[in-house]
Amino acid sequence: MLCPPTLDHSALGGIVAEVELVEADGPEDRTGIGGAVARAAQVLRRSEARQARMAEIHGALAASPPGLVALVEELLRLMAAEGTPLIWGKAGMFLAIVEHRRAGELRAAKDRCATLSAAQERQRGQLAGALAALEASPLAEHISWERLLNPDEEIGSQSSAPLIAEAARRCHVGLIYEPSFPDGHLAGARKGSGNFALLARGRAAHAGREHHLGRNAIRLLAEATAAIDDLNGQREGVTFNPGFVHGGGATNIVPDTAMMRFNVRLPRPEDADWVQGELERIVAGFDAREGYALELHGGFTRMPKILSPANERLFALAQDCGRELGLALEHLPTGGCCDGNNLAAAGVPNIDTLGVHGGAIHSAKEWMRVSSLTERGQLSALLLLRLAAGEWRP
Repeated sequence: MLCPPTLDHSALGGIVAEVELVEADGPEDRTGIGGAVARAAQVLRRSEARQARMAEIHGALAASPPGLVALVEELLRLMAAEGTPLIWGKAGMFLAIVEHRRAGELRAAKDRCATLSAAQERQRGQLAGALAALEASPLAEHISWERLLNPDEEIGSQSSAPLIAEAARRCHVGLIYEPSFPDGHLAGARKGSGNFALLARGRAAHAGREHHLGRNAIRLLAEATAAIDDLNGQREGVTFNPGFVHGGGATNIVPDTAMMRFNVRLPRPEDADWVQGELERIVAGFDAREGYALELHGGFTRMPKILSPANERLFALAQDCGRELGLALEHLPTGGCCDGNNLAAAGVPNIDTLGVHGGAIHSAKEWMRVSSLTERGQLSALLLLRLAAGEWRP
């Protein structure tokens, strides 16, 4: 039931609470309306009892840190009973640590939601559940936050990158819900990523009568692709992955156009200059061939995520939260990249793998461990509460 904000909810609750469930005694009851209203009364009474217990928990959270974990667990159970969704996937939350005297002015949360897939709708519900634990606590007066959900992370956040950069200017810490490693460990340092394309141009000709006049763009592109792939192993940690090729048309024509897209990963910011120099050297060599042209397009979309001292302290806090929940958490370097790279480049410490346990990512066999939904919900709620309690500072 949706009610207008001007409705006297207290009066409505008093009326509905008096309704009792009775057996249908006439044709007018066959619609089920009477039973539905009585059911609403039962739900309301149970909800009032849960709300009373939640109010007790909120008071205890501020006064009893040693029992924090048990209280968070019970709070999450009560929230689930209230119908608050507790499912998550990829999303992001950015927090600003604020002085208590200004908290009242800064508590407003800002949602930036683009077109969401079904999976993103589920993740938004989980994030709302984790935030509800914080919002319900008196500790919420010490912190402000905003949520940012973007649909383009897998393709480099090309459209949402300005929004992330804008949020980074307002916030001190970021929590991002990429999936964790299969064993639940967190990603630490991350490689940077660049997406590039080679466009080869040759000269079309009849494949039988004037083949010698043609310049085969596919052949040029194949040689250039091999030269780029041969860069693998020449600089520690830097990888080149040709991933898509397209060219030619009818087989009786010497192809005059071909294109290849490739991805580059690099562990250190200074690697970017070496990569760019090597690519330009290769392109210049093939572009000089008579009758051919080779163009390089693209660039680096995410620089490496290097862990700052503040980020190391943030991981230490998350690990301590994990210990309270019986979880052994480590942070490990990874070749993958995500919006955590963007935040780190903007100087914002972040943890970017607070999502579910999963594996075989980017494949037809990708999987998640369903039981980790609850575990990660508890971890996130506890981390939020301890951030609000001032246990970490940038």
